[in-house]
Formats: sequence, structure tokens, C-alpha cells
Amino acid sequence: MSKNGQRVADLVRGSPENMACADCGVTLTTASDATWAALTFGAFVCLQCAGAHRQLGVNISRVKSVHMDSWTDDEVKRMLGNRAVNAVYEKHLRPDAKATTRRALQCNAMSRDDFVRLKYEARTFTTDAGRAFQGPTSEKTERRGATTSGSIVEVSKRFVNYFVVVGRGQAVLGKPLGENASPSDVQFVPTILDSFPDAHADAPLPSHISQFAFPEGLALSPTHITPTFFTFVLTNVSGAKLYACALKFVEELSPLEVLTLFAPPPGSEKSKAPVIPKWAQDLSSGSASTTSVYCPKCLLLISHHPLFSSYRLFLQQIYRLSLSTAPMPIERYIANFVSEVPMPPRGRIQVQLTLPERTIYIARPPKNQLPLADFSLRSLFQVLDMNNVLTVVACLLLEQKVALCSKHLALLTPIAETLLTLLFPLAWQGAYIPVLPSSLLDVIDAPVPFLVGVHSKYLATASRSTDVFFIDLDHNRIIPPRNEDGIETVLPKMPERAATKLKVKLQNCANVFDPFAPEIAKADWAFGGDEYLEPITDFASSGMTLPMPSAPSDVVASRKGSLGDKRTLSAVSAASLTASSSLSQYSSLHFSSFKLLSHTSSSASMLERDRSLSSSGADGLVLPPTPSPGAGFVPDQVRQSFLRFFISMLKRYASYLNNDSSKTNTAPIFDAAGFLRDNSDAASRPFLSVMIESQMFQRFCEDRLFNPTLPEVVFFDQAINQKLNRSLSLGKKKHDVSFLEDKTDVIRETFVAPSPSTLGLPDNGAVYHYKAFPRLKKHLFGTIRKPRELYAAREQQRFVAPVDVHQQIYRLSTCVKDTAATWDATRRLVTRLQAFYRSYRQRSAYLRMRRAVLCIQRHLAARLKRQQLQASYRRLRAAITCLQGRFRMVAQRAAYQRQRQALLRLQAFGKQVVYTRRLQRLRHGILRLQARFRGQQQARVFGRIRADVVRLQSVFRGVLTRMASLQWRQELLSTYRDTIFELWQKACVPLLYRSKFWIIYDKPDFLSLGVHLEEMGRLHAILTAIDGHERLHPTVVPTGPVAKTLKTLWTPVLRVHRRAARARRQHLLKSSHSSFDIAFVRLEEEMLELYEQLKYHTTDALLHAFYADFDICSTSKLKKRSVRRHLTPSAGVSMVHLARSTALDITDDRDAQCQRGAYDRQWRRRARTRRHQRDRDQAPLAHLHGPCVHGERGHGVASEDDATAHGQGATRGPGPHARDGVPEPPLGDSVGRVPARVAPLPAAPRGGSQ
Repeated sequence: MSKNGQRVADLVRGSPENMACADCGVTLTTASDATWAALTFGAFVCLQCAGAHRQLGVNISRVKSVHMDSWTDDEVKRMLGNRAVNAVYEKHLRPDAKATTRRALQCNAMSRDDFVRLKYEARTFTTDAGRAFQGPTSEKTERRGATTSGSIVEVSKRFVNYFVVVGRGQAVLGKPLGENASPSDVQFVPTILDSFPDAHADAPLPSHISQFAFPEGLALSPTHITPTFFTFVLTNVSGAKLYACALKFVEELSPLEVLTLFAPPPGSEKSKAPVIPKWAQDLSSGSASTTSVYCPKCLLLISHHPLFSSYRLFLQQIYRLSLSTAPMPIERYIANFVSEVPMPPRGRIQVQLTLPERTIYIARPPKNQLPLADFSLRSLFQVLDMNNVLTVVACLLLEQKVALCSKHLALLTPIAETLLTLLFPLAWQGAYIPVLPSSLLDVIDAPVPFLVGVHSKYLATASRSTDVFFIDLDHNRIIPPRNEDGIETVLPKMPERAATKLKVKLQNCANVFDPFAPEIAKADWAFGGDEYLEPITDFASSGMTLPMPSAPSDVVASRKGSLGDKRTLSAVSAASLTASSSLSQYSSLHFSSFKLLSHTSSSASMLERDRSLSSSGADGLVLPPTPSPGAGFVPDQVRQSFLRFFISMLKRYASYLNNDSSKTNTAPIFDAAGFLRDNSDAASRPFLSVMIESQMFQRFCEDRLFNPTLPEVVFFDQAINQKLNRSLSLGKKKHDVSFLEDKTDVIRETFVAPSPSTLGLPDNGAVYHYKAFPRLKKHLFGTIRKPRELYAAREQQRFVAPVDVHQQIYRLSTCVKDTAATWDATRRLVTRLQAFYRSYRQRSAYLRMRRAVLCIQRHLAARLKRQQLQASYRRLRAAITCLQGRFRMVAQRAAYQRQRQALLRLQAFGKQVVYTRRLQRLRHGILRLQARFRGQQQARVFGRIRADVVRLQSVFRGVLTRMASLQWRQELLSTYRDTIFELWQKACVPLLYRSKFWIIYDKPDFLSLGVHLEEMGRLHAILTAIDGHERLHPTVVPTGPVAKTLKTLWTPVLRVHRRAARARRQHLLKSSHSSFDIAFVRLEEEMLELYEQLKYHTTDALLHAFYADFDICSTSKLKKRSVRRHLTPSAGVSMVHLARSTALDITDDRDAQCQRGAYDRQWRRRARTRRHQRDRDQAPLAHLHGPCVHGERGHGVASEDDATAHGQGATRGPGPHARDGVPEPPLGDSVGRVPARVAPLPAAPRGGSQ
């Protein structure tokens, strides 16, 4: 399957809506030919609805197969899914009408073509007019099950559909082969080499049949492999089952054929030489290391009927025929078996078929007996014990996903068929692929119930599905599915009473569990030994119809009812079994000796019959062995046991069927609640409730309501009546069991199928010899003779999904016996009798001569021995005497041993009593120790729990304490910030310092609280020192030039130049001032500098943002003056606005730096002259400006070097007076200089005066 095809298949499996047909709602199976897509609309439909879409024409609807057609990317994208399609095309279809229509479509009561045309061509349900649609008429729905049912499909009456030869195709494209590759590394695609006849219109040959012929792939083999045989089951396009038998063998390749395997394909690149493995080179050169290489080939027989034993015997004969010298080509034998043998009816007539070396009889059981089961039921009970067998049956009854796993492919189909046979009267409705090729293992991931068989190596894969019951047949184990938590799925228990009785009966008739039996190890072998190497030397032929005379009462006992009655067969004399096939000898045989030749028994019986074939000639009869009473396995009793099991569970089911459901189509067909209430207990109710809701039971009820005349339905109902009759008392009216007691279908005739035709072959005694299995030639098949029609009834197959009937109804006449033997057959018979008589005379003369020679030899030997034995007699007598003495001694020793053993038993009994008492005392002591240990363990567990509870309590208390602490810190921080703000206002702290402090220390942690406390203490100390300084210097309000300067600074200045500001600053430095004066002046300079920045160095967008922050209208006048007024320290100024305003990046030009350097040099000269004078006055204020003392670098006071360095360089970033990124107090040092963190005076506007 291509990548796009896999994507489409994933779409089907990925949605429950896509797993049902978009039109009729039937569940889509995982078979490769069962799921189709309406490409035009993007919906997934079933095979029957796909045919209705084809009737619309490709201009309206195109249909493609999901698995068999190739897909493009555009086509994959067009698949919307059934939910989306029905949401459009069934938008106005009422739910009740939809349900009625789907039921009618599934039971063929309504034409699919009509509904599909209404839905897609007329689009009736896309408008409101679709609400008036009522569904199919009541007349049709009342008769929806009277004639046809989804569980029945008509199949042809062909004995065999196809004979197919599958062999080597193209090489598998993959990893290139190297010189060290082995023959098993060379793999090929299995391909159909030959098939006969041409494709049938009603049952085409599946295109994927070659994959099932080689489920594990086709590869070369370095050794010869014994021929193997296995069977598998497919489902064709109409939904009917196809049973296939495969015989695989290997053929030796010549060196030339080996070399052609590695030749490049036509049209490939010829310049590159092909890589030939070393073993191929050795084989072509004749090296002794590699002698031969073998290629596998497979012969297939495909039919609608599970006659596995006959098909196996024919394949064995055909394979041996390819190794023999035959009087006619192999094509004639194939054409005769496939196309000229009629299908026997159910009862009345059996078919005698002459194979090249065997004569077999083919028959089917009558309608009033259990269905055909031509396979070995014994294999299931040999590989699985009784409990596992019942578990697998329970899985199938509950419709679980079941996968049978075994390394023997030949066991998979017989065991799967056995399981389905034991479910009678229920029929499996899920997917059924008893042999699943490795290329189709993705079927195991399908979300539907299935029963598949895979090779046991799949159990070792890591990607194994986890929702499947894997039945390991090789190791007698069941691997249940697991959920997401790794817990195994537990099935509900079967009804205990019925399950117990079933188990007891199986112990009596099927207790043969032996997974290491020789027949299990040789299950794959096509032949019992090396008989496949023996060519066929005698070819048989026949062509007669034999009447079956009535049996004498003392020879054959009449066959009783199919339930509980023992079946007995009269013994057939050995003379009649080994005699040649003459008319008189046939007439002397009673039909009861052929009765079990019909395939009502297992295929194991056929195998035993094949092995016990008489060696008298090729025309010997294949007869079943009479089962001995102690055989241990009786297939019929096994099936009867399971039938009684279902009778005990469902014997009152008919009382709960709703007979009105066939008229209304809306009511349920079965009263599940009432059945569970009246026929189950609490233990069995879960199992029965799930089984009743299964598709199998629903199909069971539908067959009883809509097809009550089916033989399987009547058989089970009268089987229930037969059980009820046994419990009735005398005098009461018994239930009807006439169907079971009917003897009209008992086999009384034998139709002799014609032998292979010789018409058109040369009559010169030519023979045909083959070195290997040949390619079939069409002209050698000859003229095909139409087979005789032995019955007129239609051939139907049950237990399949609902499908349409696509085949014609055959109206056939009854069979007419042909009693005239042809001259050719008579001549061959006389020739064989003459040859037998001549060989008998020669053998008799040889035996007489041999007896005379043996008599002379015995006479001479006796005379010589008498002479030699006289001396030996004495020695022998002495030896006998010695032996007698030893014998007496041995007898006495044996008596002594018996006495000793008795004494030892007495001693052992005494020791047992003593040891028992000791064991009781020891047990009481151990119990007391266990109780004490459990008490200690519980005490430790209680201690751990108590410690965990205490730890949780402490954690909870800690959380509450931290929450209370956080609330307390927040409230305390708010109080500190209000106090600091008022102190800043009084101390004239610079705006830049305020903003940075306000932003950095805004978290309610202990560090911020400590910094706020330190700031409050520092501000209190500064304000106290200022108050004390003013008291020491009475000039609190300066007079003269200083008073005039201060008055000028306090007056709002809007238009100021750098020269006037520098003059005021120089004048202030030359005059006597205090720290507060300097701080006030610096604050005023910052306000002026902010004004200039706002006016000359700030963009309009930023200005409008500032105006918006301070709630200033952008159209009013004196906006910058309003900003400055808002920035004046007052209690109403928001610190957020103040921090944002003072965060402007004030850049310095080169002139401002030069002026600052000159200012700093002048300040240092004056500071040195006044330091001594002011040291005493400024000492009380020095330690109040910061957290550090005088002289410490990087703290409250800066040294001269720091001041010099500051004057030379950058004006950005934290300077030497910053501590961890936090600005230091900006009120200056003891000599009154401006701190280094204060920005220089703003430069004059360009174009103005300096």
C-alpha cells in the first residue's frame, strides 16, 4: 500500500463515523476489498453502496477502493469524512426516517440506487423538503426478512473455483545485496504464475491471493525443504468466504537461473555492474561450498466450500504427478478436478472421485445435522488446556479482539474454524482472517472485533497492540490486553452451572491436551513422510454411478437423531475393502460403510484414512477408521457438548423476541432486560448482558424473526424442543422434533464423477514426464465438460456480513444415475484383472518354491544342531540348576524387601504424626510472630503519618505567619514613605535622589525597611543639625548681598541664561552660606535645568506624555511653567511623576565640562584655606550627611582625588559617592562643596550669550 493509501486507511480507522457506511450505516470491515470511497463527496461507503454510486456516473460520483487503488495528495485532501458529508447531504433527514431507511437498506427492502440518487443527485435532504421523507413503505419493510437476509449470500455450485500456481516475481526493492549475502536474503514479490480457469464474473480471483500464499514473504533457500500444507480463508467482493488450500514446495534452480536473478532489469543503467553474492558465484563455477539453491512455489485450490481433506489429497496427488511419468498431461487432471466434478448436495447423494492414485468420496451432511466441519477439532484441545479453550470461546462470545499466534501456520485456520464451529448457533460477525500476512499486520490495530491468525514472532515485537487477546498456541497461554495503567482486562464469568457441565463433558470426550505431540510438531508437513518422493506408478480411472442397496438390520444400525444419540457403524469385511473395484464387489458393500466419508468429521479422520489406505491397488476405497472406546477424543461429542451449552443458556430466548419489530422497524427485536431478569443470576448477568448486545446475538435474533425456515434456525429450535421433551412427564404433549427425525436426506446414492478426458490426446502410447512443476499450457486442458447438476436448490452461504445478491438463481433438474459402464472403463478393468491374475500365478509358484527350500534348510540345520547340542545339554542342565538356586534366593530377597517396605511405611507414618504435631506448634508460633510484626508495622506507619501531619501543620503556620508579616511590612513601609516624603520636602533633597530612592526601595522587604529607617534617621539628623547651625549663626535670614541673592533664587525665573546662573553660583560660593543654602540652590538649579531640557532638548511626543502625566492641557499656555510648578516639592506631588520627570538624561557638552573643572579647582583652593576655620563649626554636621564617617572613600565625604577624578570625567552612572547603585545623600560635605552626583549646570542655549 502506498503512503497516500495508508493515510486514507488511517482516516477510516481513526473515526467511528468513518468505520460505518455513510449511506446504509453497515460496519466496514478491514478486508482490502470491503471499504470504498465516494471521492466526489469525500465519504466512505460499503461495497454495495459503491455500486450504487457507480450507477450515477463519473460526472456525479467517482468511486475508488481504499486499499486497492492508488491515491494522490489532492484526492486524500478531498476526503472530508462521513460526519461532514452527512451534515450537508442529510441535514434535513429526520432521525427516525434515517434509522428506518438504513435498516431497509441493510436488509435489501429498499433500493440503494433510489436512496443514493435522492441523497446525492437530487439532494433532497439538503432542503426543508427532505423532512417529509418517510422512508420505505410499510409493505416492503414487513417483508424485509421474508426472502433475503444480510446473513445469507448465494454462491455458485462449483466444486472448486480456481487452481492457482504462485511463484517468484520481481525482486523486492530494498537494501542492496552484498557479496556476503546469503540465499535467504534474496526476496521476491509473490506473483500468480498460472491460474485455471479464467476469472468468473460472480467470484473473481482476489488480486492479493499471492500475499496469503506466502504470508511471511518469498525468499530463496540454501537447503531442501519438505513440502508444507496450510489453509486460509478470504472474503470476496460479494461478502462470501473463500476457502483456500496451499501446498508449498521448493524447486532447485540451475546455475544459469541463479545468475539471471541478479541481472539488471531492462532499461536500467548498464554501466554499473550488478553485485553477485559469493554463493551465486560459487554455484556458477561449480564450487563444492554451494551445491544447490531452491526457490519456493505454491499450489492453491480456492473454493466456496470448506472441503479441506479432498483438496489436500488432490494437491498431494498433483504434486506427486509432477514427479511421475503420466499417461496424460497434468492439465487434464487439473481441469477434471476443478471444472468437471459436481458439487454434492446436503445429503442424499455423495460423489465418487477418482484421483491419479486414489479414489475418494465427497459428501455433505443433511440439513438436519450439524454443519460441515472438514478439519481437525483435535488440534485446538491439544495445544490449549480446557480452561484456556473456554476463555477463548468467552472472548469470541463477547466480541473481543482475538489473535491466534503459532509458529505452525497449518494450525491457525483449523483452530480458527474450530472456534467458529463451536459457536453454533451463533455466527461470528467481526473480521475473520485466520492467516494474516506480515504485510497486513496493521489490521490488528483496527478498532473492530476480529479473529485473526499471525506468526508467533509477532509476540516479540515492541509495537505489539495492547488491546488484543493474544492466544499463544505454542506455549498454552493467553496474553490479555492492558489499559493505560497497565491493568489486565478481566472477562466476565460465564454462567457457572452451564460452564461447569460443559467442562465436565469436555473432560470426558476432549481431554487430549498434549502440546508436544508428534502430530503438532509435524503439523506443517504436507505428507506423512517421504512419500512425496515416490512417483505414481499406477493410474486409476472410473466412471460409474453406484446404487446404494438397503442395509440389513443386523449389519448397520440406523442413525439416530443428531443430539445425544450414539452413531454406530457396522464392520466391513477385510475382503470387501481390499478387493478390486468390480461391480459385484461394489454391490456387496452397504452404504453405511461409506457414510462417514462425508466430511462431517474432522480432517484428522481423513488423514488417518489416507495413511490406512489399502496397498492392493490405486482403486482402493478411502474409509474412516472406527473410533475405539478409549480414543480420548470424539469430535461429534465435542460439538454436541457446546450445542447443549448454548441450549441451556438460550432455551427460553423465543419468549423474549419481539415479533412486531418486523412491522414497525423501530422497536427492539429482543427484550434484553426481561431475559436477564428471568434467566440469569448476579454472577452470570454481566456476561449475558454483553453477549446479548453483541452483533452475533443480534444476527441470531434477526434470523429467527425474518428467516424462520432456515435449516440452522429450525435445527436449533427443535434441539431445544428435544431437551424440553426429556423433562416432560408422561401423558403431556411433546414438542415438535420432526425436523431432527426426518430421514429423507440420508445419503442413498453415489455419483461417479467422470475421469480426466483423453479427447484430443495422441493414441500412440505417449507419456508425459516433468522435471519440475510445469507451466500450465492452455491448449492441453482440452474441452471442458460441464459437470452434472446433482440438485436444484440454491447454494447459500451463511455467517457473512449483509451483502446484495449478484448471482443468478440456478434452476437445476434432479440427478439421473448413469448405470452404463463405458467400453474403455471395461477394457481397463479386464486388463487390470489379467495383470493381477498373472502376478498371482507367478507369486504362487514362487511361494511354493520358497517353502520347499526353507523345509530343506530346516532339516539340515536340525541335524547339525542335534550333534552340537549333546555337549551343550549338560552345560545347560548345570546352568538351569544354578538358575533355580538363584531364583529361590531372589524370591526370599523379594519377601524380605516386602517386609522391610512395610516396616518403613509404619515408621514413616509414625514420623508423619510427630512432624504434624511439630508443624502445628510451629504454625501457631509463626502466626503470633506475624501478628506482632504487623502491629509493629502499623505503629511505624502511624508514626510516619503523625510526623507528616505535624510537618503540614508547621508549614501551614509558617504560611500564615509570612502572610501576616508581609501585611505588616506593607503598612510599615507606607508609613515610612509618607514620613520620608515630608522630611525630603523640609531638607530640600534633590529630585534625582528622590526618584531613584523611590523606585529602588519600593518592595516591602526588610532591606527596604532598614534603608527607609536609615534614611529617616539621616534626614532627622540633617534637619536637627540645620536647626542647630542656624542657632549658632544668628544670620538665619541673610542681609546684604546674600539676602539679595537668596531672594533672587526663590523668585520664579522663567527665562534665564547660563551666564546669570553661573554668576549667582560663583557669588554664592564666595559668600558665607550653610549646607541648607547649598541644597536649596542645587534644587533650584535642577528645576532650571529640567525646564531647559523640556524646552530645548525634549521631543514633542515626550512633552505631550509629560503633559498627560501631570493632567496639563496641551493647548493651554505656560505649560512648561505648570510642569515646573508641579515638580516643586510639596505634599501633593506624586512621587511617580517626580521620578519620571527627574529621570531625564541631561547631557553635557564640552563647555559645561570645562566650566565644571574650573569651578572644582576654584572650590578646592578656597576649601583648603577655609578648612581649618570651619572645621570646628562644621564638625557636628559631617556625620549626619551619610551612614559613614569622614575620610572614608566612597561614602559621605569625597577626597580630593575623587573630586579631581569626578571633575575630569563622566557625568553618568554611579560615582564614587554611590553605594551599590544607590545615590548618597546630596547635601555636601563638611566644607560645603556640591556632591559629585549632582549634574553640572545646564549649558546655555545655542546661539545665546555665555
